[in-house]
Amino acid sequence: MNIGIIGVGKLGLAYALVFEESGFSVFASSYKQEYVDKLCAKDVYTVEPGVQELFESSTNIEYTTDNNLVIQNCEYIYVMVATPSNPDGSYNVDAVESVVEDFVNYPDDISNKRLIIGSTVNPGDCARLQEKLRSRGVTLLYSPTFVAQGSVLDRIYNPVGVLWGTEDPEIAEECISIWDKFHKITADTTVVKHTTAEILKIAFNCWSTMRMSFFNSIGQLAIKSGVSEDMDKINYSINEYNKQWTGFGYGFGGPCLPRDNRAMVHYARSIGSDYVLGDVVDKFNIDHSKFLAQWITEQNTDNLPFYFDYLTYKPGVNLPDEASQFAVCKHLLEAGHTVYVKPSEFLPEEFIEALAQYNTVHYESNFSLQEKNIDFYTVNI
Repeated sequence: MNIGIIGVGKLGLAYALVFEESGFSVFASSYKQEYVDKLCAKDVYTVEPGVQELFESSTNIEYTTDNNLVIQNCEYIYVMVATPSNPDGSYNVDAVESVVEDFVNYPDDISNKRLIIGSTVNPGDCARLQEKLRSRGVTLLYSPTFVAQGSVLDRIYNPVGVLWGTEDPEIAEECISIWDKFHKITADTTVVKHTTAEILKIAFNCWSTMRMSFFNSIGQLAIKSGVSEDMDKINYSINEYNKQWTGFGYGFGGPCLPRDNRAMVHYARSIGSDYVLGDVVDKFNIDHSKFLAQWITEQNTDNLPFYFDYLTYKPGVNLPDEASQFAVCKHLLEAGHTVYVKPSEFLPEEFIEALAQYNTVHYESNFSLQEKNIDFYTVNI
């Protein structure tokens, strides 16, 4: 059986490799000719654990810039194109729309094709796009990914859950039987309407933003109350009570949580409702970075230079997405402090460019600083 991937970027490539590893022939497309040439020449490098090894050993993936080739050869086609955020917080689904237009305009019979949207979209988008495809006999399903950079393969193999949005539960069962071939665990699977699945996808991350902000607000109360030494016990007690682990620390960031939070706010307003918690959580998260910068400055009683091991939203990723760590670093620099940042392959060029305006930022490892007998304060929240 042939599986198609339209949008073979960082995430799409991981899925293409997993499908191939599971015994499928894969046709994978990208609109970037230079990138496709590099994929064909095995000249692509990724820091995502396990992906490089699968990529170098793969033999049964055909890369192309032609979506029609994917449509022609595959019955099940997974769309993993980028859906960046619009200024109003909604998701820009132009790339998804373009793929749907490729199906609508395909010259031959494509009835019984399954088009699975894996990209995050706005509630209502998939139902609208299904209407566009109805005359062509194509069934559109929504199955968003729940992966995190740094553990993409692990989350693909061992998903916390699988969500399917569809008009036809029987066709969803077809797809589930295919996806189960690469799952290493029996994951909870939910089959609902398109719009329900779209709401649930962003709601899961909105819950994470609220939970993290709740713990950070309680942490601020503890610090201002003079009981910060009890922080670990505070975190433990609340988590034990709720049977899930979070805690005081950096604010939320990355490619999903902030954007899903704003997308939920936009969607609520678009249907004449409101999601006040989303605005509150977003503002708190921004303000929390300022609080952290002030707090660690007070903790640094010797007024030493600050040192960051990483500036991305979590260690081991090189995405230039929103990151509380980066925001804290900027606040420190804006206050005139000297900051050292560990140079590594995980430090995005975009971050380096954004910090170029500050003459007190330096890129040097902690080992190098120790060899030079330079004292520093490690930022570890």
